[in-house]
Amino acid sequence: MKLSRQGLKEILQKFRGIKVAVVGDFYLDRYISGSMESISREAAVPVVRIQSDLYSPGAAGNAACNLSSLGAEVIAIGVIGPDLSGEIMKKELSARGIGTEHLLPAAGRHTAAFNKVYASSYHGKKQQVARFDRENDSPIGPEAEARVVESLELASGGCHVIIAADYAEIPDTGVLTKAILAKVASLGRERNVLSVGDSRDRIAEFAGFSVLVPNDYEAAMAAGVYRPHESEHISDETVLNAGSELRRLTGCHSFAITQGERGMTVFSAAGEPIRVPTAPCSGEVDGTGAGDTVCAAIALSLAAGADIIEAAELANLAAGTTVKKLGTTGTPTHEEILAAFDALGGSA
Repeated sequence: MKLSRQGLKEILQKFRGIKVAVVGDFYLDRYISGSMESISREAAVPVVRIQSDLYSPGAAGNAACNLSSLGAEVIAIGVIGPDLSGEIMKKELSARGIGTEHLLPAAGRHTAAFNKVYASSYHGKKQQVARFDRENDSPIGPEAEARVVESLELASGGCHVIIAADYAEIPDTGVLTKAILAKVASLGRERNVLSVGDSRDRIAEFAGFSVLVPNDYEAAMAAGVYRPHESEHISDETVLNAGSELRRLTGCHSFAITQGERGMTVFSAAGEPIRVPTAPCSGEVDGTGAGDTVCAAIALSLAAGADIIEAAELANLAAGTTVKKLGTTGTPTHEEILAAFDALGGSA
């Protein structure tokens, strides 16, 4: 590992005071947990007796929560619905110290929400038994788009980083339109702000960004070098081809392509791609939200002066802590990251 413990500690300390704007698709995650003890008398369905009911910002909201947990000052920019879920979203973000004045309600829009139901039988282990999603089925429209562009112009003035987080499940319904992506890229150039992009399906459209942080599947699909279910794992050769093609398509020279438990491959303008292995992780893990942790950690590390390899190493340590937080999208702390480093037997 390139990072020493002292170097890691110094980078983490610099996270405080870094100002980040997160623009994209803010989803509300709801976790309903209980016990399944009987069948309903009215219908042949199990009855889940609720024991806990928790809300958590998801998608771009989870990226924002990771940034805040790591010490950054965070502003959320997006479009939500004028609904109860939108109010809960703002409340949950505010409770985590995240600014919501640019989270804009728009008529005819839903606050996208994932409702996840977990239940256990008698003395059994809880598992997800149902999920109810609410999303939008149309574009945000020119008026909302103009308001987001205006918010980017206003909020980015004192920012060190802008993260564009594209999570819309249904094509052409998300916040990150072509005009908004272009605005993020231009603000990055004009104001010397680090622009970081993450997208489920459209990473090839993030032209002119400072750094892109897709996973291997997202990168390979966007680059056109892989077909769905072509193989059980996306090979290292495919990842290299994807990085090369994305560089051509986007004009971006810095990538960190995550590969799950295999770590990530880092591309930079300085030289050949480099594999950064993940930290060993024992026991049960839940990879949900790990990509958000990686994106947040890499963005802050680069803004703090780390190079791309150091940023990737820190991000692997951070993600290694969140995947152990089962049943929810966890966020890392400085103490957990330092503990993960110590567990590797690293030097001071």
